[in-house]
Amino acid sequence: MRARPQPPHTVYNNALEQHLRDTLGVWFVERPGTDPAKRPIREILGIDPRLNQRWPTRRAHINIRRSDLAIQLQQDHGGPPTPVEALHLAQQATLETRDAKHEPRSLTEATRDVVERGGSSARAFRRRAAPRRRPSRHLGLHRVPEGGVAANLVQQSPRTAQSNPPPHRRRRHLPPIGPR
Repeated sequence: MRARPQPPHTVYNNALEQHLRDTLGVWFVERPGTDPAKRPIREILGIDPRLNQRWPTRRAHINIRRSDLAIQLQQDHGGPPTPVEALHLAQQATLETRDAKHEPRSLTEATRDVVERGGSSARAFRRRAAPRRRPSRHLGLHRVPEGGVAANLVQQSPRTAQSNPPPHRRRRHLPPIGPR
């Protein structure tokens, strides 16, 4: 009996979670209080829930501006927007409701801004903001000290020779074009 294939969004979400767990050290948990009939919503563990309230307000601003633009278009042209026009209105509303970009700032200033907006302590923010690097041994890369017996063994190993053959022995990725 074969296992049922996973939908693409599940494969993508799982791969993304694994990548973020490996590179940044974050963990995901299901959001509490969601509808059990729907797919669970997964979030990064330790993120302040107040951040989830910020994005829905942005969506509300976009929808209000989009409806204003649709009313304006209807008054100007005497009919509701076509699907293509509705898409363009949504894009325009998204751009018009964006916050202005701030000037470049240091990590200290950015940390202060996050804490002022209701984020966690500055130390915790810095810990989360700084990427966690995994040791090279987890990536399959082994550091070899310069010189010495280990470096000579690596240079002479058959695997090293196979991974970088001379140009006349390299495999071609594309077949030759034209008659032979």
